[in-house]
Amino acid sequence: SPLTFLHLRNFPTHLPSLEELDVKNLPNWEITLTFMPCLRKASFETCPKVQTECLIYALLELAGHGGQATQLRTLSLKNCRSERLGWKLLEQMPNLICLKLDSKSAVLLPSSLPSEVPTFLPSFKALELRDNTNVDEEVKWGWVPQWVWSLSQLEVLELCCFSEDISLGGHWQCLPKLKFLWLQDFPNLKSLVDVNNNTPRQQNETTFSTDAQQQIACLSKLQR
Repeated sequence: SPLTFLHLRNFPTHLPSLEELDVKNLPNWEITLTFMPCLRKASFETCPKVQTECLIYALLELAGHGGQATQLRTLSLKNCRSERLGWKLLEQMPNLICLKLDSKSAVLLPSSLPSEVPTFLPSFKALELRDNTNVDEEVKWGWVPQWVWSLSQLEVLELCCFSEDISLGGHWQCLPKLKFLWLQDFPNLKSLVDVNNNTPRQQNETTFSTDAQQQIACLSKLQR
């Protein structure tokens, strides 16, 4: 069964059979190395002193396999401070399937996605992104980050609280394997498919019509 820590001062130092770890609401907790060789799922929420970069390095150490890749399948980071989080930090997590982030935890992920991501994350297929709903918050995306559309291997995509997006069109053909799509709290969203986003000077009517058809065809394959 999963292990949940709420308002805990100290971690146990040895959890050799633990597969799921859920850490919430630890305002002063930074990083505690604990032996967890079987960890498959890790969730960290509202740990403001945790730097995402340090947390990921710690997870690699927690595996306890002498430098071998961690067995982690699902990683969730919400309301955790980030400094230099990048895709390269996930390179030693080849078994990662699902990544869940909010804008605070992934603020400095680069806008362009390295082409080798599918190589070092061969199992990665599910992404959840949540923007900050506080308009006064310093860390806020507003729009769905462009790097999302470069993850062509995605099968599951969940997007929440992107207040500035009025259309998500022009991208769906970039996610040919997408099966499940969840959209929540897009107050200004008007369309999923762009049909009027280009002028005749940018592309002719035939190409434009084909783009719209491709987007609709991709969305029609969704199972949910």
